[in-house]
Amino acid sequence: MISIENMRNRSIERPGASSIIAQFDANVGALKLHGCSIIRHQDGFTKVALPAGRTRRAISIIDPAFEEEFRSAALRAYGATAERAPLCDSVEDALTMAGI
Repeated sequence: MISIENMRNRSIERPGASSIIAQFDANVGALKLHGCSIIRHQDGFTKVALPAGRTRRAISIIDPAFEEEFRSAALRAYGATAERAPLCDSVEDALTMAGI
């Protein structure tokens, strides 16, 4: 079970580079992840990034199905909270409505 909270819309544009469009916290089972990000790449691809690890035991997602579930949950939450995007039924609708 993944729950997203504290979604904070950001617009950190970097010319010629990827942009952070939102930051949030996530609860995944017994883990609480602070400082996750939604990143829009130059080619239009959107990725959800886990918090940056500062130790040799950084957190990473190795299951592609779980990674997609995590991304979908974050994008649905972003679509529900973004000023430009009303609550959407699908990830694709949320991305379209949010202009991503």
